Amino acid sequence: MPSQPRETLERFFDAYLTQRDLEKSLSFLTEDVYSLGTGEHEIAADKQALAVLMREEFHESSEPVKYELLNYREKSLTPDVCASFCLVDLDTSDGAGGRLQFQTRLTVGFVRRDGDWKIGSIHMSAPSIHQPEREFLPLNYGRQDVVHMQESSQKKLLKLMSDVIPGGIMGGYMEDGFPLYVINDELLGYMGYTYRELMEDTGGKMAKIIHPDDLPLVEKQVWSGFRGPGEYQVQYRMRRKNGTYLWVYDKGRFITTEDGRAAMISIIMDISTSIELQKRLTKEATVDALTHLLNRREAVRRLEMDDGKGALMLIDIDDFKQLNDHLGHQVGDSVLVELGKILKENVRENDVAVRFGGDEFLVYLSHTDSESIARHKAELFCQLFARRTSQLYGKLGPTLSIGVVCSSEKMPFETWYARVDRAMYTAKRSGKSRVHVDVIK
Repeated sequence: MPSQPRETLERFFDAYLTQRDLEKSLSFLTEDVYSLGTGEHEIAADKQALAVLMREEFHESSEPVKYELLNYREKSLTPDVCASFCLVDLDTSDGAGGRLQFQTRLTVGFVRRDGDWKIGSIHMSAPSIHQPEREFLPLNYGRQDVVHMQESSQKKLLKLMSDVIPGGIMGGYMEDGFPLYVINDELLGYMGYTYRELMEDTGGKMAKIIHPDDLPLVEKQVWSGFRGPGEYQVQYRMRRKNGTYLWVYDKGRFITTEDGRAAMISIIMDISTSIELQKRLTKEATVDALTHLLNRREAVRRLEMDDGKGALMLIDIDDFKQLNDHLGHQVGDSVLVELGKILKENVRENDVAVRFGGDEFLVYLSHTDSESIARHKAELFCQLFARRTSQLYGKLGPTLSIGVVCSSEKMPFETWYARVDRAMYTAKRSGKSRVHVDVIK
């Protein structure tokens, strides 16, 4: 039976913590897995780097570690990508005859490969027991009658905080454009600015460094937090000095400054690598690697979401096997790529072009149930493909057979596919390099 995400995680922990088996542990991970542990050095950007860390750990201690997953939660991002969160209770020897028990938080990203789930990212963090509930950047004073620290002490404290917090610090007034209140060198470094350059470029308005498409969401989250719970968190794109953007995670709380103005103070983390990985995993789960068209799973999902009024084409390359046998699979792959280009260049943005499997392709013309329009488009595909392949391979250049079904009403994908499959074989039986159209009324 194909594995499920939680099952994969438990099998990984059994191999890693209980059996202390390195090779078996690595078998549950993707090649480009990235991992963040609770230790400062426990950072790995791929399986090879993680293997080095695990080998060092096993060398230091081969003692089995007891574990228990608690409060496991899972969220599907795409049919082949999901994320989970849980608490992990750990129990191991302290090296002196006693036991060491502790709890960590665990976030895991999963990717489905060939039917089985693999771990693509691991992030383990230790919760703080010292931070009061709902307190952000807590500061506690020894004397309750101390109202203000001296300016030199404030600067020393902010410098210390800047050194230990893993990210940038920024504060803005709760006024139009979020005028800058405070910023640290770490965040300036993220953006490639000096303080003076930032002020000159933005006029001191921090809204100007937020991507225009993201600004409405940021404003909504910040102002909602200000009027409500007193805190906010949001992800958005932040502009660098060179005009490029980086993705950041921004978590803030609200304060009143010395002059009585409302302001926010936030910690900002660069999450560009994580966002790019999510995009890549999503693309791998939905796009055919060879032709860069949608894959079968994503095509079925989109067609099932459509209202059903349209034309579905099933395209088959005539005599494709003979082409592979005579000229080799590399040539066969190049023919598939050429057909993919033709389809992408000749469909609309809201149409669907798919490599359905092998040398079969699907095209769905959304909101187009006209027989004449669908026939014209299918014949255009045939002409363009035959012209291109004859230029490249002469008499061995293959042609297309295309079945088309036009429908003005929604139907299950399996029913629609069965109809268009019959139409395509009717085209083949009539002499290949043909188009056959059926209309469902």
